[in-house]
Amino acid sequence: MAVSAYKFTQALHSMRSAFNAGRIFGIAALAWVSSVPPLRASDDAVSLTLSSGLASDHVDRGIERAGTSWQSSVYGSVSGWKGRVWYGRPLDADGVEEVRSSLGHGWKLSKTAALEVTGTHFWYVDQSIASAPAHSFEGVIRLFSITAGRWNPSLEAAYDIRYRSTAVELSVERELLTRAGAWTLRVYGGQVNARDVLPDTASVTLHDSYIYYGAVLGLRRMFGLRWGVQGEIGLRGSANQSSAWSEIPARTARGRFSLNTLYQF
Repeated sequence: MAVSAYKFTQALHSMRSAFNAGRIFGIAALAWVSSVPPLRASDDAVSLTLSSGLASDHVDRGIERAGTSWQSSVYGSVSGWKGRVWYGRPLDADGVEEVRSSLGHGWKLSKTAALEVTGTHFWYVDQSIASAPAHSFEGVIRLFSITAGRWNPSLEAAYDIRYRSTAVELSVERELLTRAGAWTLRVYGGQVNARDVLPDTASVTLHDSYIYYGAVLGLRRMFGLRWGVQGEIGLRGSANQSSAWSEIPARTARGRFSLNTLYQF
């Protein structure tokens, strides 16, 4: 088991060389935007979903921002546009209250591939970490497969303007429709290179480079046309992560779960 973990860590460390390729990928992906049709909901219909529930943690790119927390969101899409407002409130003393809002657009490149560009604003309410920012913004370009009934790989590159950090993530996901509901399994791994973990400090900048990984199994079940529930269990972790990112210590592996109530308009 230790050997496998070591090999997995070494493999993800090799992703450092993928950052330059990620930049090239981003330029090439943007070149597609003007020549491909947008991803559209059926008949350009507006889709809106409310979600609220309990989670054992809040982890973003391997950083545990909060422990047990109540998480709610509003998600909408129309004509290729997607927007989301998410709110997380810790139920214990550790962690930070967070609000994030995102807006993105998707384009269908072919019958089996699609591209998304998304911008997300992060607001860390009452930021308790000295010299850490209360606001940040991240831009993401994601290229992914959309083949039904198969394993769909995804590659994304992201840049955060406050932490001056670049992230590259590889993942694979599959959905299975059953009588119990829609099952999804996602496995992912990524690397973050940050030039300034504590950008509001006047002292020497703190650099960091670490890897993160995880696997999540989810079940989404609808009761009628409007109401539903969604549960997730999984395992997440990171390696070589600076302790300055969060009040909660980084861990090599941690289990997690969440249970949410859904309402679709």
